Amino acid sequence: MHDPMVVPDLHNESQGHNIDVQQAKCTGRRLLKTISQFGTLGLSRTFYEARRFKPTQVLPIHPFTLDATRAIQWNTVLRTLSREWKQISIASGLILTLSIALLQIDTILQNPLGRTTAVTAAILSGQSFILAGTFTSIIPRNQGYKWSCQWIEASLSFNNLVSVEFWLFLALPLSLLVWSTIFFIITILTLLWNGGSVPVEADGGESSSRLENIVGGIFVTTLTILSIGPGYRAIKFARELH
Repeated sequence: MHDPMVVPDLHNESQGHNIDVQQAKCTGRRLLKTISQFGTLGLSRTFYEARRFKPTQVLPIHPFTLDATRAIQWNTVLRTLSREWKQISIASGLILTLSIALLQIDTILQNPLGRTTAVTAAILSGQSFILAGTFTSIIPRNQGYKWSCQWIEASLSFNNLVSVEFWLFLALPLSLLVWSTIFFIITILTLLWNGGSVPVEADGGESSSRLENIVGGIFVTTLTILSIGPGYRAIKFARELH
């Protein structure tokens, strides 16, 4: 007697695989939403509430009415964003210039905390300047169908991946400016706290200073990588819809 051949249930296996994929997507969506909220200091949610498409009638709307409402609201949002990005470019350029100027002061250069925060402020403000300038040059010239459709889709809910990414990208220039301002203020406070004097190392202070330099370097490198990734994706996203 031979054992009967066991036929695997491919249908159940396929269902199980699909469930695993859906769970992974949900987890990734929740993680991205959390990172977006923290990284942008809640600005992505604020942008969603203030800049999303708001139907003037109860759905479903007649296609002609929807197109007219979409065109009016999108042009208004576009003008607002364009004005904000120009202001962000000016502010981030100022923070960048001042941060570089602070790095010329011996007190900041020889203080690990002051040097780290000044470099961080310069990097983040530089990225904010680049993003705001790029968005200003790309998006206002593109008032066509692609951008408005993407905007409407992202306005439906803040819980889907498309919406989180869309508002994250739009909020990046301002959030980077806010973070750079925070680090710039810390640098100023460090300078004032030390009274402009150059710190003198005590015995055994060389090893401590080396450790602080390593920690500061790791912090700046990590923060740069974490901020460059979304910035690059935001520029790529804008160019794809151009």
